[in-house]
Amino acid sequence: MLSLNDYYFENHSVLDFVDSNHHSGNMTQVSRFMLRPEVWEKIFDLFTDTFLRIKDKKRLNNFFDNFFSPTEKIMLSKRLAIAVLLAKGNDYASIKNTIRVTDGTISKVNLLLKSNRAGLRLAVEEILKRDAGKIFWQEISDMLDFPRKGGNWSEMGKRKFQRRRKIQDLKSGLS
Repeated sequence: MLSLNDYYFENHSVLDFVDSNHHSGNMTQVSRFMLRPEVWEKIFDLFTDTFLRIKDKKRLNNFFDNFFSPTEKIMLSKRLAIAVLLAKGNDYASIKNTIRVTDGTISKVNLLLKSNRAGLRLAVEEILKRDAGKIFWQEISDMLDFPRKGGNWSEMGKRKFQRRRKIQDLKSGLS
């Protein structure tokens, strides 16, 4: 049987450990009282099942607004954005300037991506696949956009420009 300390380190990420040992004023706080593993498992299942059951984006956003503090939403969103930008090959400086985070935060997320745990990596791969699909269809639309006889060439040019800009944003990870 695992001790509570062994359980904690076996079931938490490197980032959890770093955050719990970093006593800055902006980190999320967790109670010092440890849960029994079976209690933790049940409440975490409830937590993850809640996200899986809410299929509508508007309802999910409403849940997030009610459940997470603005700081928690920003923190979690930035971590995921950092992971995606790192996976797309962006350097620390561009991520730091775009997302407004420190090198330390980027390093922690990078460490998570490179760790043996596949959860974050798999989620990022799904996001990249979705983005690749969007890019593909934007590029196809761009190739097939011809004005009809007597059509407005100016409007077509504007649409093509907007699509190309969207493609660039998707490729750079800013969309």
